Amino acid sequence: MKRKAILLSGVLLILLAGGLLLSGEGLFGSRSSNGSTAPPSSIGGGNKPVPAADPVRGTSAPGQNATPSPASGPTLVLPSATITQSAQLTMAATGFAPGEEVVIAATEGATGETKEIGSGKANQEGALDEMKITLPEWLTSGPHVLSATGSSSERRAETPLYVRAEKLWVQIGSYAVKHLDKLGFIAGGFAPGEKIEIYLQDLPAASLGTADTDLAGNTVWTEVTMPLVAAGEHTLVLQGEQSGLELTQVITVTPFTPQFDLDPYAGLPGTKVVLYGQGFAPGEKISVYVGDAKDATLTITANDGGGFERAGTIVIPQNAKAGTTNIVLVGNASNAKVSREFTVVAPYPFGGLSTFSGPPGSTVFFDGLGFAAEEKVDIYLGGRGGTLVAVAQTDTLGRFRGAGPAQVPPDVTRDVTFTFVGESSGVESSTTFKLILPPSIEPAPK
Repeated sequence: MKRKAILLSGVLLILLAGGLLLSGEGLFGSRSSNGSTAPPSSIGGGNKPVPAADPVRGTSAPGQNATPSPASGPTLVLPSATITQSAQLTMAATGFAPGEEVVIAATEGATGETKEIGSGKANQEGALDEMKITLPEWLTSGPHVLSATGSSSERRAETPLYVRAEKLWVQIGSYAVKHLDKLGFIAGGFAPGEKIEIYLQDLPAASLGTADTDLAGNTVWTEVTMPLVAAGEHTLVLQGEQSGLELTQVITVTPFTPQFDLDPYAGLPGTKVVLYGQGFAPGEKISVYVGDAKDATLTITANDGGGFERAGTIVIPQNAKAGTTNIVLVGNASNAKVSREFTVVAPYPFGGLSTFSGPPGSTVFFDGLGFAAEEKVDIYLGGRGGTLVAVAQTDTLGRFRGAGPAQVPPDVTRDVTFTFVGESSGVESSTTFKLILPPSIEPAPK
């Protein structure tokens, strides 16, 4: 009988151990992700339905179960991931040790440092039910991480927290911007996840662009191009498409301040001048005016940087008077205007002959200098308006050489004068050919 009893007890132990293994439960439970041991009843079966979310605790953040099993670790649940700055935050937490102190903390925006914002005591089920904390002032607008940490168990749960500003705000990279430059800003206080329209108040139909807000109602750093508008103050408008919220900020559009150089800065009338410049609107047409001319002498195009180099050549009028002549550049799009002075050097003409003496009928060639650059010079026998005997063409320095030939009249009996007259400049010079007569010819009386 005693032997039968021992055999029966062994069979019962084997059957009991087999039942436990088939049910999926260990003798000491299962270890959760945080190292805690869960009771066997919390993990058996695998087909147990998940309870509905507690209406007091609200819904969990994306990717979290509202009421997970203790085996999944502690959870921190918020009614909404977004909350207004300095408002009262309602939360619930589960999965902590019964009766332990649970510290609530949040990351500080500027440094990322975690700071405590409150604490509460877990109930006998290891939960915090409907805990309320007023957000501190240092918890500024933007994304943060909210955490709950058990003081004794060291169990920790985290969830994203997006703090929305109490009022609209904007920070601008520079409140003074040039036309066609980039205006950069970051703004907040709008509805989470909405599109922001950007425009100038005096040009509502001309959108400068759009920006999207995050779950805190803030934009990322955004840049728009300032259009060609009148220099001065303008009102930048940021308007939420869904919320209708509107933020305005006065900015100053600074005028273009172009400048340019001349090469050369001085010369005779008719001098060719090359231009170099910068500070105009990118790609705009630039009209060039010389002196008192009402029509542009030249039109050049600025490059992508608003500048130009050897983009064109202007000619100082050949009839320009000695002194200074204004050269004016006007941007056709920007309306920017700038001028510089060119110094006109007075011509001091001189006309010379290949030979200055000889008998009647001699052949002569003409040289000259000090006339206007690249002008025609009429050469007369006698005074201005006499017989035209040659026409010379000056170079860029107002010189010519070897014009002609012309003949001294064969029947003259006295010295001959040749007169040089610049067609454009009007300047005049004369020189004398000294007549050498044969002995048989008497010079004409003076």
